[in-house]
Amino acid sequence: MRVKPKADVIYEVLHSGELMMALPDTGVVSIFAPHAAAMWISLRQCEGNPEAAAHKLSDVWEEDFGAVCHALLEQVEDWRVGGFLETSDAAAWNP
Repeated sequence: MRVKPKADVIYEVLHSGELMMALPDTGVVSIFAPHAAAMWISLRQCEGNPEAAAHKLSDVWEEDFGAVCHALLEQVEDWRVGGFLETSDAAAWNP
């Protein structure tokens, strides 16, 4: 499984390290903690592959892969339910 941002999502990593995500059509704006921003960046770098992103983060954070993967997948599901992400069959993340 790969994920990608929905076409209308606006996102930016703020100077505070937090991730701002917005859905212009609905006016929804959400701010996520810096660790979520790191997850978002890692997903981008890994072309939407959550497992690859979790490996990258577990190495950088020097944390257990299983724990990082679980946290990342929970965050991905929150973003999907919130309307920010969708699943994709191929690497379709436009940097």
